[in-house]
Amino acid sequence: MNNLVVVSNRLPPLPEVENVSRRTQEVGGLVTALLSALEMKGGGTWFGWSGKYSQGRAEPHVTWKVGNNRIVGIHLSEREVDAYYNGFCNRALWPLLHSFQGRVHLNRAEERIYQEVNTRFAQLLSPHIKKSDTIWVNDYHLFFLGRELRRLGHKGPIGFFLHVPFPPYDIWHLLPNPAEVLQAMAEYDLVGFHTRTYRDNYIYPPAERGAPPKGGNLPHRGGRRALFQRSRLRLREPKTAGAEGPG
Repeated sequence: MNNLVVVSNRLPPLPEVENVSRRTQEVGGLVTALLSALEMKGGGTWFGWSGKYSQGRAEPHVTWKVGNNRIVGIHLSEREVDAYYNGFCNRALWPLLHSFQGRVHLNRAEERIYQEVNTRFAQLLSPHIKKSDTIWVNDYHLFFLGRELRRLGHKGPIGFFLHVPFPPYDIWHLLPNPAEVLQAMAEYDLVGFHTRTYRDNYIYPPAERGAPPKGGNLPHRGGRRALFQRSRLRLREPKTAGAEGPG
């Protein structure tokens, strides 16, 4: 039997975290939605950042249970948190995806570490999954994860949901390597967006604008056929992370 594996930057709070009720409230929208999806499948695995720094830790991850679900949290170094999360995710991708051009701060070193963290997510996730498991990746922190899992031989379906807008073509091309990100996203079998506008911004470059094909099943970049859907999940603006975890 294939399992459902959810992957996101955020996780339910560690049991030993102080003031758990406050942190649960901060991530409550995402936690509630994804835990509900896992429970509908009879339980599964949720993989992401533990919210802890890796310095001085012998183990690369920690596990705990929430209901019938196994939570696997990997540790990131302080350098990775600063460059990947506080840096490229929050100072570049978040304002760019919301079309806040004046707030976009691009740094090539942070972009490189962002890709490195996506690669390490895939490497540490692989031992916890079967090659046929269904993987559900969440949000802009992990644009490259599908590609990295394919490179490691994952054969099962991989879906991706973007919890924020996808910007128009000219805004997206502020990125240093916009085509590379799109090519990486081509490895997802399902890509979900909040609205048809966000979906169309992702699918159609200006020269190819026109009436969307019926059914939403399109030849995707790189030859993989993907299904594009709208859904209704929402996250708030990210906060700067400290040692206790993401905002």
